[in-house]
Amino acid sequence: MKKRVLSFLLVFFVISMFFSAAVLAEGNDAAEFATTVYAAEDVKAVIADLNANGGEKTIILGQDITLPQNDRLEIKKGTLTLLGGGHTLKVGSITIIGDGITVNLGKEDGSDTLTLTTENEINCLISVNESAVLNMYEGVTVTGSAAMGQAGGIALEGTSVFNMYGGTIQDCTSISVAGGVHIVNTATFNMYGGVIQRCTGMQGGGVGFDGAPIGGSTYGSATFNMYDGEIKDCKEEWLGGGGISAYTASPITVNINGGKITSCIGGGSGYGSAVFVSATHS
Repeated sequence: MKKRVLSFLLVFFVISMFFSAAVLAEGNDAAEFATTVYAAEDVKAVIADLNANGGEKTIILGQDITLPQNDRLEIKKGTLTLLGGGHTLKVGSITIIGDGITVNLGKEDGSDTLTLTTENEINCLISVNESAVLNMYEGVTVTGSAAMGQAGGIALEGTSVFNMYGGTIQDCTSISVAGGVHIVNTATFNMYGGVIQRCTGMQGGGVGFDGAPIGGSTYGSATFNMYDGEIKDCKEEWLGGGGISAYTASPITVNINGGKITSCIGGGSGYGSAVFVSATHS
């Protein structure tokens, strides 16, 4: 009887060790892609490795980090998830460029807190190009960007896609185009949630399309789908459209199926406090 009990315990022990090892291995596989960073050099090293080898990487901020404001972080390959852990990353600008690239800001469940900001007064904070995809989740704040020839907050070009599931874009300005999000070519902005607030621009306070300013050239079509979320307290200082401005000779698509646009101001000529559309195409 004792031998049977001992045999049973031995088998149980071996099985337990097997499953423990399997769970540990699974955890290590997930963890090897995540790097907690404490300095600007650490951030650059992870992105350099991703650009060289592709794959998936996760950066977790271990503290507030400031990169030189004339530096541009370029993500050219793979999938990058950036988690703040309650901290702030101050960068010159971030460029996501290439086909098949995905960048995730925050966690899908909204449990992470990340702030992205800059002191650079020339470029937008985040530029998304070619067919790259940017996903932004609750708990993420893009703030304090002032740009000249680009959007204050996020610029979309090529066939890129920006999915805003949550979070906040705030206090971003541009002296030439949209303050919050600027959409060019055949890029798409899907707003499923979150807030764009207190942004100021010359072609849309919150959201704008590039097209044909007076005497200018055309660039292509672009799409904005608003399913939820809110654009508020934004200001346009040229023609109109504090919330959304589309002054273009190019085909565009604007679908507003939900969400709110509140307390926005159409400056300049005073047209359209919330939405201003002037297009030669339907």
